[in-house]
Amino acid sequence: MASSTETISLKKIKELYLLTNADVQKLTKPYRLVEVEQAAINKFGSKEKLQEAISNRNDERERKKIAKLQKDLLKESTRKVAEDTLRKKLLSFNTGNNNDCILVKEENLNWLTNTNVGQQCIDKLMLSKMPNDGAKLDVNAVNMLLSFSRNANERCLNISQAIKQRLIQTERQKLNEKWIEYDIVVVVPPGTRLGIGAVLVPMMISPPGLLVKKFLNTSNVSPRDERLIGGSDVITATTATTSGPLENSKVISSNERRVKKVMPGDIIVAINNNRISQNTIPMALMTLTMVSQMSMMNKAAQKMTFRLSRFCPASKELILKAQEIALEPNRLNTFLKSPYILQYSQATQPRKGEEVAYWLLNQNSVISEIFAPFERKDVLEQLFSKHKLTLNGSDGLLQKEFDETNVKKMYDMYTISSILKKFMDAGEVGRGRNKTSLKTAKQVVTAVVSHMKACNIYEQVQQNIGDKNKKRKRDKSTCL
Repeated sequence: MASSTETISLKKIKELYLLTNADVQKLTKPYRLVEVEQAAINKFGSKEKLQEAISNRNDERERKKIAKLQKDLLKESTRKVAEDTLRKKLLSFNTGNNNDCILVKEENLNWLTNTNVGQQCIDKLMLSKMPNDGAKLDVNAVNMLLSFSRNANERCLNISQAIKQRLIQTERQKLNEKWIEYDIVVVVPPGTRLGIGAVLVPMMISPPGLLVKKFLNTSNVSPRDERLIGGSDVITATTATTSGPLENSKVISSNERRVKKVMPGDIIVAINNNRISQNTIPMALMTLTMVSQMSMMNKAAQKMTFRLSRFCPASKELILKAQEIALEPNRLNTFLKSPYILQYSQATQPRKGEEVAYWLLNQNSVISEIFAPFERKDVLEQLFSKHKLTLNGSDGLLQKEFDETNVKKMYDMYTISSILKKFMDAGEVGRGRNKTSLKTAKQVVTAVVSHMKACNIYEQVQQNIGDKNKKRKRDKSTCL
């Protein structure tokens, strides 16, 4: 039996005794449980009828809950059917098994159906009450989704090609290919219409300057009687075609004897001892334009000195070998299976409710992110080699597992291999609360080496690696 002084909250009064606001206003505060129970019995006639009303209320709630759940399940099922209908419609545009015939890739289906356009198309199909009828799909929306797919395929192809070029470029850097510079003197005669006689293109990458795309021939026209007769009459003039000033220029200094003359593909990097930078390329073009204009008015020749840069590639055999190493299937697949490639290809159309990740729109940023772990690994390998340690192999720090009873975890969080993998993946390693993180490869190597020395395993690992290297050399010399 409830105490006469026991109180009850307003929320419980409405929930347990089904009293309305009008009923509660008749009660005095604080609400005593005895008075509330009596008011509820008076309202419903008896305690049994009160319990029956509460039971009916609970049954009605359960019925509405089940009805809502069934409605949601039906809606979800209908939406799933509509999504499958849209997927089948998109896949129907694939005309064959070849990659060239695949317009909509399997990995892009989920993305396409979840874009704003895809969700709107599904909503319209559900309103038609025929979610499995592909003919009811919005044609404009389907065409727009197909354009999204084409764009994604193109972006995927472009970034894949760029990754291959980056791999080849990285491998070719090991061939000691170089840029050589040489100086020339260019004499622009008076009356020349085409200046130095070359088509120049701005070159923003290293080295910055003006790329010599091709040479132009200048035509010196000497009209008879100081005029040309056109129309139906015969043109009486003597025309002589000669090479331009840049093509006829003389090399005055070079660090390579094989440089004899300017060639298309060379880059003008300085004019009259003024070095060209990315910011001064427009000024350099303006200078040569002025030379061209002045040559048509001056009676004296104009003399300038240029410094040009020429790329000296390795032999074709070495280049082909470098390409073969760079595009080795297993190595190439390691880069091409990066999830960033798919994210980049789909970045132009975010999924409904998601924001655009702007860095994914920039191809160079995505490629840098893909290559970053491998580049960090190369830097770590170089730094550890100075300590006669290595990352790879059975005794490599990435593979070797140390006894944790003797070798404690670094900062009580990382094993030696896990801290290296963490840095390679993230470019940063935390050291716990209130401590600065390790942000450079040099800091990580210093920390790992210090930890190994403190655990008395530094010299042992060095010795194991040294012994294996000696054995490898002996086996190699025996085979030879």
